[in-house]
Amino acid sequence: MGLFFIFGALHFLFIMKPFAVGDPLGVYVAYCLLPARMRPFGRYKIAKLDKTGAALAITMIPTGRALRYRPDHQIVFVRFNGSESHPFTISKAPSDD
Repeated sequence: MGLFFIFGALHFLFIMKPFAVGDPLGVYVAYCLLPARMRPFGRYKIAKLDKTGAALAITMIPTGRALRYRPDHQIVFVRFNGSESHPFTISKAPSDD
């Protein structure tokens, strides 16, 4: 996985784009491309676990400020108790509760 990230980072640095890497837009795009463990994240507690076959649905609630949900983001990297981060699919938008 690390090799793919390195190739992706080099691709971002050297492709032709309508902005320079050092411009505010370039810095923002580079920030968005950082691995999840390098970006700030919120803290959550597990509210509910539902197992259906081999799938496990984890319902979490924030203990502080919640992450902003955007419909175009379908994956979140989660670490449980200091373990290595693992990608999970977001299957439902957060509700008011």
